[in-house]
Amino acid sequence: MVRGRTGKLYCGITKDLDRRVQEHNTDPARASKAAWAMRPVVLVWSEPHQYQAHALRREAMIKRMKKSAKEALVAEAKARLEKCLRSAQAAFTRS
Repeated sequence: MVRGRTGKLYCGITKDLDRRVQEHNTDPARASKAAWAMRPVVLVWSEPHQYQAHALRREAMIKRMKKSAKEALVAEAKARLEKCLRSAQAAFTRS
């Protein structure tokens, strides 16, 4: 999921997150119309899936969610990342 300059969230699937975010920001021919209109966009949440069919089902589920539920996914991921960074920083300063 990416967030645009207005705060709006956009959800899609891809096999290469970095490439897709870059396309949304720099290539109007390859970006989705919605993401292109919101640029610049930044990646705020992702979830790996082994099979494309599973990713498509999850994408459809997320697109049906209320914005508050999507924001909860983003907040949870941010909290996990911050906890991981604090743990890594603590380990680094101990050594």
